[in-house]
Amino acid sequence: MNSVTTQNDEPEEPSEYLEPSKSQRKREARSVQALAETLVNLQPARLDQLPLTDQIHYAVSHCPPPATRGARKRQLQFIGKLLRKTESIEELRHLLEHPQHASAAAHHEAMRNNLLESFTDHADELLRHYPEINLQQARQLVRSATKEVKLQQENQQNSPVKNSTESASASTIRNTKPSKALLKMLLNHDSKQ
Repeated sequence: MNSVTTQNDEPEEPSEYLEPSKSQRKREARSVQALAETLVNLQPARLDQLPLTDQIHYAVSHCPPPATRGARKRQLQFIGKLLRKTESIEELRHLLEHPQHASAAAHHEAMRNNLLESFTDHADELLRHYPEINLQQARQLVRSATKEVKLQQENQQNSPVKNSTESASASTIRNTKPSKALLKMLLNHDSKQ
């Protein structure tokens, strides 16, 4: 009379949809390691054209030569770790597969950096290159990025450890979410043209 049922009323979803398999994670890790190896083998001038964070650029440019196998392998793994933390792995792969797009990416980086330095001085240039761009939204992204950096700098000044430099603040503003959104906006408007 009392029967115990072991089935749930709702079917469970397979775990394969929740996270990638171990084999898939290994394939992705090998793919990122191959990307790190490709970056290390690039010429410095070509490397400067890619939108890399300062930390990745430094790690790639200071990779030991192939003769030091252990050190090189550790450095490549470190570069792979840094690449996995960034959001632009697919963009890097695309730029390496299609080198003609690298100069456009360098142009977008330069435009974004100019806007972050002084929006009012470079707003006319922005409108000349991208007439359909939402200028108000771009201005708001620049304000948000500079505001975020100011807050970070104030927090650093209030902390007991003071280890900030001028180049670190320039790097910080490029790595803020509003700054990345501004770069994405430029890329989207460029692809529409």
